[in-house]
Amino acid sequence: FPNLQALNLGGNGMGQYNSNATQAVGKGLSYLANLKILDLSDNLIAFIDSAGISDIAQGLSRLSNLEHLNLWFFFGAPPDSPLPTKSLIWKALSNLSQLRYLDVSNNNIEDTNCTESVTLASALGRMPDLTVLNLSNNFFGYCCNKGVVDLGDALGTMHFLEYFDISWNFIGTWGPEGPNSIMD
Repeated sequence: FPNLQALNLGGNGMGQYNSNATQAVGKGLSYLANLKILDLSDNLIAFIDSAGISDIAQGLSRLSNLEHLNLWFFFGAPPDSPLPTKSLIWKALSNLSQLRYLDVSNNNIEDTNCTESVTLASALGRMPDLTVLNLSNNFFGYCCNKGVVDLGDALGTMHFLEYFDISWNFIGTWGPEGPNSIMD
């Protein structure tokens, strides 16, 4: 499909059953150089092995023309489930500098060592043309105040942002780092 510009794979439960589907999708994304719109929402990727997530990350990183990405409830993991490979997806977003719309809401971005939230904030800093950013319902500020500070820095590079949702993220909550951790 060399001319495909929009692909909706939302709600397919790719992560619920086996990683073969997720690995195939990840590898297939590499061949969609003209893709501008991608919906991977509601796929519960958290329930597969890291190979599937790695393939999705590699495929995403090659979509340099992508303008619209929906990852709403992409992972579907409970907030306390360990999934270190989520950071692979956030790192892959660093290559998507053409992105105008990004929804990563409801993905439980919380980690006590700040790797995940800082990686996502770093990727967002490379997307100066974003007009829509949805980070809602992610526990973004609960465990890692450094991630919130880095997010603020990233927002400073987004001159075209028209819609920003960071509701339900426990911003201002101290979490396990304590009340003074934001000053570290």
